[in-house]
Amino acid sequence: MTKKELVEFLIKNFTDEDGNLDLEYLDFSEFNGNIHISYMKVKNDLFQHSQIVKGSLDQSYQKAKYYLDQSHHKVEGNLYQYNQHVSGNLDQWGQNVKGNLYQNRQEVEGEIKND
Repeated sequence: MTKKELVEFLIKNFTDEDGNLDLEYLDFSEFNGNIHISYMKVKNDLFQHSQIVKGSLDQSYQKAKYYLDQSHHKVEGNLYQYNQHVSGNLDQWGQNVKGNLYQNRQEVEGEIKND
């Protein structure tokens, strides 16, 4: 099966009643390899939230026209989120970090608020 055939299969078999592709609650916890879901092209919204990762979670080089929600993750390794270019607001709050928090090379035209 090619990746194009896989996309067609997923759309045909996993589209819900609202016309959305539903790939929620896939359990790969018995799989010993890494999961790569990079370079996805999406016409409308892409929701990536509530991930439970025993290794590291890399969310980088994302491009969204309207809205990108990356929230509610539990990561036992490292969380990488870098190289965001945001025309609106970047809202980051509620982090609980047991290691170090690195925020480097920020360019902000508006205000930086730490409440």
